[in-house]
Amino acid sequence: MRRCRLTLLALLAGAACGCLAQPALAAAGVRVSIGLVEFAGLEIEDADVEWTPAGGANGRVGARAARIRGVAATGPLAAFEIDCPSLAVTGDTLVCRRGRLRGALGSLGSQDTRFDARAGADGRLAIDLDSVAVAGGRSKIRFTLADSRWQADATLDGVALDRVAAIAKPWMPLPDGFAVGGAATGKLRANGRSDALMRAVLDLSLAGLSFADAEGTLAGESIAAALRASLVADGRDFAVDAGHLEVTAGQAYSDPVFLDFGVHGAVVDFAGRLTGGGRFAAREFRIVHRDVLTASGS
Repeated sequence: MRRCRLTLLALLAGAACGCLAQPALAAAGVRVSIGLVEFAGLEIEDADVEWTPAGGANGRVGARAARIRGVAATGPLAAFEIDCPSLAVTGDTLVCRRGRLRGALGSLGSQDTRFDARAGADGRLAIDLDSVAVAGGRSKIRFTLADSRWQADATLDGVALDRVAAIAKPWMPLPDGFAVGGAATGKLRANGRSDALMRAVLDLSLAGLSFADAEGTLAGESIAAALRASLVADGRDFAVDAGHLEVTAGQAYSDPVFLDFGVHGAVVDFAGRLTGGGRFAAREFRIVHRDVLTASGS
C-alpha cells in the first residue's frame, strides 16, 4: 500500500492545477489513486482524485475515499465522495460552486447535499452545506476552518433531541439514565479547536419535549418551549450565560410537584455552570410562573 503525507490544498491543486501545465494531460484529464493519505490527523484509505477538462473554469474535480479515520466529532466516514463540477483556481485559492457531497458520515449518518467551498492561500477553508440530514431533521450549515480552529453556523429544522444528545455526548453528556425526546428548530453557532468545543450559542424552539431521570422523580411530556443560551468552555465544564427559557405547553413532574404549563406558562432566566456530567448548577435565576409564583436567587 502506498503511503503519502499531503496537505488538502496540495491534494486538490495537484489534480486540478499541476496537470494544466501539460497540454496532453489537460486534453485527457488525470486520475490519481493512493492507498493511504495522511494529513491534519486524518487517515484516508483508498483515495482517488480525478480531474477532467471543463469549459469556463479550471476543470471538474472529484475526490473519493473508501474510509476516513480521525474525525473525532463523528467517528469514521465511509464511501465518501466530493464532486466539484466547475473548479475555479486563482493562484493558491480554490473555489467550488454547486458541488456535491455524499457518504456515510459517522454519527451524522448518510448524507447527500450540495455545497459551495473556498480554500484560500492562507489555509482557511469555508464550506456552505445546503441541506444536511441531522438527527432526523435537516440543517443548513456554514463551516469555516483556519489551522485547528473551526466555527459552525447551523439552521436546524425538526432535529430529534434524543439523536442530538447522542451526537453531543462527547462534549455534553446527559446524566446516567436520563432520557430526552422531542424536536428542535432554530439556530446554533459553535466554535472550537481540533475536537474540543469552546463556545456555543443556542436559539431554539422545542416541540413535543419529553424527559425523565433514571429514578422517575423528574419527568416532562408534550412540552413546547423557546430556549436561548450562551455556553463557554471552562475546563471540563461550561459556563452558561444569558439563559432564557419560555415554556408555553406541556406538563412536568418533580416529586411531589406537578406543573401544567398549558394552564400556567413559565419564563426562566438563568446563568450558571453545566458540569461535564450533564448537571446544571445555577449561579443566578429568575422564575415567573404565571398566576403561581415569582422567584429569584443568586
